[in-house]
Amino acid sequence: MIFESAINRINNINWENVGKNASEIDVRLGHEFLHRLARFYKKTSNKQYPPLFSNIAKFLGDDKEIDFTKYYSDNTKEFLSKTIYQRNIFEYYLQIALFAEEHNEARQYLDVYEPLIEICERGGSFKLRKRELEIEQIAYISLTDWYNKYLDYLKYFLVHYQKEWGDGENEKKILDHLMTTYQLLSKAFNGVELDDESYFAVLYYLYEYMCDENLADIISIFTSKSLGVVMNDVLKVSSMKLDKDVLYTVKNALDKAGFKEWSEEGE
Repeated sequence: MIFESAINRINNINWENVGKNASEIDVRLGHEFLHRLARFYKKTSNKQYPPLFSNIAKFLGDDKEIDFTKYYSDNTKEFLSKTIYQRNIFEYYLQIALFAEEHNEARQYLDVYEPLIEICERGGSFKLRKRELEIEQIAYISLTDWYNKYLDYLKYFLVHYQKEWGDGENEKKILDHLMTTYQLLSKAFNGVELDDESYFAVLYYLYEYMCDENLADIISIFTSKSLGVVMNDVLKVSSMKLDKDVLYTVKNALDKAGFKEWSEEGE
């Protein structure tokens, strides 16, 4: 049951730990949420609202008023009662999960709110206001023109991190390599969504040539998977036993897209 799983996920958060283990990954998750929300607006052609007021289930036609507190554990209820800047997101997530029980087309949007939920699961915290997304103890993300910035997330990602890292020769090499990696993947798979086996095969082949953080960043952008999930997969892929036929198929696609030339970029 979709809704039951969503409720269990919320109630299983260690609320006493929220805000005590802030991480730079939380910032990436904040960016990822805004990218997914921008893609929702683009795909559905809905009028764009500030992220704080972006209730996807309502936009899709769900006009029910639901009191979710009756499903909350005591700890969940106590924590979410403190501020709307977090509560709204959790309620939007639960509402789309409930709506998706009877409307299959809504299931594709379940993951929009998940990056912010993952921040809390990791021990970080956020506050989503009308004009900014605060990743507590780490960063403030301005929501000025957020839709246009995050619709083309790769471009925004590169510009954002160029500002953060600087514009030295070494930094430029890293950013160029991220861009060519994205281009390699786009050419190799040409819009085809990677299944789980192919996804791990891609991680396997790129792992040797990229640091963990950069590989996780670019694969998260390319696949729209949660950055935290991808990072965990990057850390374990070298010890996994992968299907030889899948490895062959993925390597063949990468080779045709210019894998050899790409792999020699950093040499």
